[in-house]
Amino acid sequence: MESRDVIEEYLAAIETVRAAFGDMSRELLFARPVAGKWSSQEVLCHLVDTDFAIALRIRAALTRDCPRLQTATREEITTGLAVDARDAAEELTLFQTIRCETARIVRAMLPNALDRQAVLVAADGAETTRTVQQFLTGITKHVAHHLAFVYEKRRALGLAAPQAH
Repeated sequence: MESRDVIEEYLAAIETVRAAFGDMSRELLFARPVAGKWSSQEVLCHLVDTDFAIALRIRAALTRDCPRLQTATREEITTGLAVDARDAAEELTLFQTIRCETARIVRAMLPNALDRQAVLVAADGAETTRTVQQFLTGITKHVAHHLAFVYEKRRALGLAAPQAH
């Protein structure tokens, strides 16, 4: 995939995420219309937290020669950081800011920025090497994966399908 396409897909998620959550009241964001699943607020906060972590990994890969970075455990990734205290509008702004700034940095460092690497080290010592391009495509797929569950919640709440602008 062309570097421009990778970055454009990464940025396109901003409007998709904003459309998925932007019209939901606080009450709807915290509703649990699908038993055993996260609320939409929990999904939104997870997306922002994960995006923030990936943005930091990308910065490390761009500024250091193949840095070794600790990964979070599944529990750490899914534990909400004060989800109840967070404001959805601020989370949406933060998501947009993280993505716009990261894309700007990567674009400024092309042509080899997407090929820069980092080594992810799991708690058990397992190591995986990822490129900046893999970080960008992976986090884009991560958003799509979680939005499918938000769309399910929207249907269960009787909300119309979101319309990205």
